[in-house]
Parts: sequence; structure tokens; C-alpha cells
Amino acid sequence: MIRNRVTDEPAIVLHVRPYRETSLLVDLQTEHHGRVAGVARGVRHARRGHCLQPFYGVSVSWTGRSALVTLTSFESRRSAWFTGNVLASAYYAVELVMRLTREHEPHERLYEALEWLMRYLAEGHEMEIGLRQFESVLLEEIGYAIEFDVEAGGGSAIKPNGEYRFEFGVGFVAVSGRSGPDVIMGEALLAIANRQWQRSDARRVARRIFRRSLETLLGPRPLQSRRLLRRGA
Repeated sequence: MIRNRVTDEPAIVLHVRPYRETSLLVDLQTEHHGRVAGVARGVRHARRGHCLQPFYGVSVSWTGRSALVTLTSFESRRSAWFTGNVLASAYYAVELVMRLTREHEPHERLYEALEWLMRYLAEGHEMEIGLRQFESVLLEEIGYAIEFDVEAGGGSAIKPNGEYRFEFGVGFVAVSGRSGPDVIMGEALLAIANRQWQRSDARRVARRIFRRSLETLLGPRPLQSRRLLRRGA
């Protein structure tokens, strides 16, 4: 059960949709209370606009003990204006949060990762690196962390010249002497473990592993944001 009153909570706006004639339903990722859905009453036709826009960083207060709280105040901490593939990347990140986390389940590290990603994208940094780092934290926070420096079962260390196959929920299994698109070189896995994102093989392998893991967790319903992302993101 959520608290009756929360004040000045840092949050990121995930999704906004109309509610009745003048209000909005707002999904937020908050710093201390996880994902929260709230009603912002009477804001749709405000003359001066409002800060409840997707990807904005806000400070919000609310009341209520039901699944749907009532927002009593909100103010902007950080604006966001994205276009093109950067916009699609931001939608991709918030869609993952909406699909893979539970309401009112605290994830402070995930909040920090999402806040970092929004700033990172706004500053024009390498989009692919930002997405890989965010996906890694997300998987860890929901209980599916991937260890890139040890073989499945926590046994032997990954060898730079070793060959491996990834099995979701298991880890990296040695497949010496085999070939094929699923075989991964150990040096790429160790580069991912050390966050050496400047290496193209690390980025390529991480994209494949994270995407496979996330697709398994998401199930058959595809991500809407994936349709907007150009190849390579």
C-alpha cells in the first residue's frame, strides 16, 4: 500500500494521456516509490501549459492510497526535446520501464539510470552506448543480471580467446571449436564487462544479448518504439 501523502518527489514522466474533459493520466518513474500512475486534474487547457510531458524531469506531490493517486503539485526540474532516432531511443527506454516493472516497486538505481540516459541523449552523446548501459541496469534491477566475465554457473573466468554461446537465464557456455552466428568470442564479453564501449564488437555483442534477453521477458507483444528506431540502435 502506498503512502497517503508524498511531497516533492523527483520523477521522470513516462507517458501521458487524456482523462475526462480537462485532466491527464500520467505515468511516472519516481526516485523512491517506483512507477506511479496519477491523475493531474484540470491541466489540459491550462493557458501557460504544463511540465507533464514525456521524458521531462519533474518534482511532484500526490495524495491517495489507491493504485491511481491524485497529483497535487508538479514543477519542472529538466525539460526534454528530442527528434529522430534520439526521440525513438527515449521512447524505447520508457516503454521498457512501463512493460517490465511493477507499480510502486522501488527501483532507485533504475530511476538514476533513466535520468542519466535522458540527460545523456539530450547532450548529444553516442546513442547506442547510452542504450546498452541503460539496458544493463534495467536487467539487473528486475533480477536478470548478466555476468559477462564468468562462465555459466559462476565457474571459470571467461577467457579472451575462448568461444561461448549465451543462454538466457543460464549465462555463457563454452563451445570450443564450434562456429556460427551464435558463437561469441571471450574478448568481446570481457570488453562488455569492463564497459569498453568504444569497441565495436562489444557494442554489437551487447546489443544482441540484451535484445534477446529483453524479448524473452517481453513476450510475443512487440515494442511499439522498436518500429521507430533505425537499424543499429
